[in-house]
Amino acid sequence: MASSVKARYSVGNKRSGGSAVPETYQEAVRRKRRQFREILNRDKMTVMVGGFSPVYARCSEEAGFECFFVAGS
Repeated sequence: MASSVKARYSVGNKRSGGSAVPETYQEAVRRKRRQFREILNRDKMTVMVGGFSPVYARCSEEAGFECFFVAGS
C-alpha cells in the first residue's frame, strides 16, 4: 500500500536537483494544508465552490478554482 501511495503523490513534486521525487502521504497533507492556509490568509476574497462529489472537485480544479467544499449529509 505504501508504494502505491508514494507513486500517487509523486506527480509535480520537484525538490533540489530538479528531478521528481516521490512525496509521502504526510508531506502531501502538509503541503495542501499550507496552501489552504495561504489562500485563507490573503487580503482578497476567495471563491470556494462546493458540491457533493469528488468528481465535481476535480472538475472545479480543472476549471481553475483553488479550493472546493465537499458537502455531506
